Amino acid sequence: MASAGGHDRSVRLWDMTTGKEKHVLLGHEDQVDTIAFSANGKTLVSSGGDRKLKFWDPATGKEIKTLSGPSEQVSTVRFLPGDQAVMAWVSGGVVETFDVASGNSVNSFKSTFDGNVLAFSKDGQLVAMADNNGNVRFWTLSKQEQFGADLATLPQNVGDMAFTPDKKNLVTGDFTGEIQVWDLAKRASPIRRFPAHAKRINCVMMSPDGSRFATAGYDLQVKLWETASGKELRHWDMGFVVHHLAFSPDGKRLATANSTTTVYVLDLP
Repeated sequence: MASAGGHDRSVRLWDMTTGKEKHVLLGHEDQVDTIAFSANGKTLVSSGGDRKLKFWDPATGKEIKTLSGPSEQVSTVRFLPGDQAVMAWVSGGVVETFDVASGNSVNSFKSTFDGNVLAFSKDGQLVAMADNNGNVRFWTLSKQEQFGADLATLPQNVGDMAFTPDKKNLVTGDFTGEIQVWDLAKRASPIRRFPAHAKRINCVMMSPDGSRFATAGYDLQVKLWETASGKELRHWDMGFVVHHLAFSPDGKRLATANSTTTVYVLDLP
């Protein structure tokens, strides 16, 4: 199933096999900026400008519950492993964690680092933040401690970034269209860097197994890469800006969220 939220305050669900719209989920009081499925696919969480976390049953389209805990507009939300808690990035250096059953805040991480791009590790234990000066810093959320040194400062701002599932590498994409692959045990310089897009990269998404990653840029292209080698596996000329990408759980398809308000599902090689 594919999903998308928008400025019309709705969340829409589609059957990825048929492409037919299944449900329109209404209830948010402002634009919907972020959505995430639980690992078992039985729950969807959405949030955005109204600072509310809404949980839905994607099979029926019915609302399960609403949490009003976040202190600011939510930019990113995701389930933690086990689906018992969700993490919400609510402002520059603030990440809040909520227990799904009780709705209570169970952890609030605050940093003075003025991050404008954020990436979570797959297990939710590490967070990377990038600022407007090309700096990338890491923290462990459970201990609320800085994790190791910053990456070597990049000459351009980071448009987006993604961890590999094993947390050994981070892929960053910058405003020039270059990709950098970092070994987090050796942060002085990237282990690999290459031109990927003709303009700014605005989305980097890792496949579930970490073997591939996808990028989208302001050159109106989406590209698929092999993580180990940096080899381009395929590209699509979309003809419009793609704002977000999402792999299917089996890694065989890629969904795009676009400036055209249409969701495209791409079959992967």
